Amino acid sequence: MNPTLIAAAAMLTFACTPARAEPPQLDQQSRTQIVTTASQSLEARYIFPELGQQAAAHIADQNATGAYDELTTTEAFAARLTTDLQSITNDKHMRATLQRPPAGPGARPERPASEGGVVRADILANNIGYLELNGFEAVDEFRPPVDRAMAELEGVSALIIDLRRNGGGDPQSVSWLVSYFLEGPEPVHVNDFVTRIHGTTDEAVEEFWSSPTPVSLHGVPLYVLTSDRTFSAAEEFSYDIKVMGLGKTVGATTGGGANPGDVVDLGHGIELFVPDGRARNPITGTNWEGVGVKPDIASPKETALSTALRQLGVANASDDIDTHSVKRVFEPHSG
Repeated sequence: MNPTLIAAAAMLTFACTPARAEPPQLDQQSRTQIVTTASQSLEARYIFPELGQQAAAHIADQNATGAYDELTTTEAFAARLTTDLQSITNDKHMRATLQRPPAGPGARPERPASEGGVVRADILANNIGYLELNGFEAVDEFRPPVDRAMAELEGVSALIIDLRRNGGGDPQSVSWLVSYFLEGPEPVHVNDFVTRIHGTTDEAVEEFWSSPTPVSLHGVPLYVLTSDRTFSAAEEFSYDIKVMGLGKTVGATTGGGANPGDVVDLGHGIELFVPDGRARNPITGTNWEGVGVKPDIASPKETALSTALRQLGVANASDDIDTHSVKRVFEPHSG
């Protein structure tokens, strides 16, 4: 199975909302059922079997000793499970959340409009290119808009890729974007995902390699903007660029999530994301889990753009991209 790194879903707001119903109440039997299902999933699926057993034993012990007795709402219980599981695993992908209701009329996503994850591409002063991505969507959705944008950016003197609002996505899409900055047509080993075979301690490995791209930006000075919201597959791209020596990262340390997995329904309106895989960079042999990708050039996330522009010799750089844009060369297709 091709692992997909997906960040937490954006919060939804509703224009017209009826009076809020009281959150469902949990009794001891319900909490025990949730803990039992979570424990079984951790023991069978979690990428690190010993840690999975420790995490399962911890929440079972907490439940048995009454630590959860006052947690009568699903919201409070999911939050506590997340805290307890992360305290054992230090895994940022490990998270219990409430199942979301279908989006109703007037719902609007927090993320900006995009096509396959591509928000915009611009030519700035001094022939500097700018590309914002808010996701690495499935590669078949990602490649066409990226190829359009990169065709317009071919020939820029430098390129800034803004991942500050990017929560992740498909590792195949990451490999495709990395390919634009590599030299020559020969495949380059970009990343691996090691996945636990459920119910065993055996592992399977999926390799990700570069591919020839329609145009090349090899050798173009590259700056990748990051924030604490840069997560999962967006962190992989930042990490790959950094360790392969293809560019510099600018901004804040990323979120620190490198372990893909699947959602498990725990019942009673709660679900648990259980990581069953881990990224493994072929150069470092490790990944960014729990520590994030530390920037080459540190700055507050809000000023990462101006920091990168100053590195490229732009005087009086601001953090408003529209101020610097000379020409918009990509906008998402509607619909």
